[in-house]
Amino acid sequence: PYANVVSLKDASGLESGKNIATFSAPFPTVVPANTTAYTVETTSGTNVTKVALQEAVTAGNAIPANQGVILIGTATGNVTMLPCTTEAITEIANNGLSHTAGAAADVNDGNSYVLANKSGWAFYKVGASATALPMNKAYLVLPENPASVIRFNLVGTTGLDLVGADNAAAQGKVYDLSG
Repeated sequence: PYANVVSLKDASGLESGKNIATFSAPFPTVVPANTTAYTVETTSGTNVTKVALQEAVTAGNAIPANQGVILIGTATGNVTMLPCTTEAITEIANNGLSHTAGAAADVNDGNSYVLANKSGWAFYKVGASATALPMNKAYLVLPENPASVIRFNLVGTTGLDLVGADNAAAQGKVYDLSG
């Protein structure tokens, strides 16, 4: 069986009533009802890497093949991601998320982060040893090595807020949205 069933996890620490997971597939895939797919846009400036989560694909439209996304919605438990048939495929540009579409992968790049709920939902830096990700997941790849944790915040029910990571975090300081 193909891994097209995604288990959405409770994201109440981000926003009550929301659930979250990462996803990718080697073929265009329709976003289920009550769910939105987000991408991550990264920009680097002097001593700062900014990470912004962007609404990319709404329910009923399709995610392009081989694109990592974050699924956020009100559905609970498992959702089935169906291949695109007649739905519009949304163009995605500047996506900082990489993917394991079609095959599990060991992620061990020093600039890679996986989405997890360790001490709150965040992207946690992959350690020196490889982190095994199952097929059809997504992970964040940054152009620099700014922090051990990248936190983000949901704003209302319509989008996500900007997250920044100061390069000083690589020297032991970690900043969240409160500074």
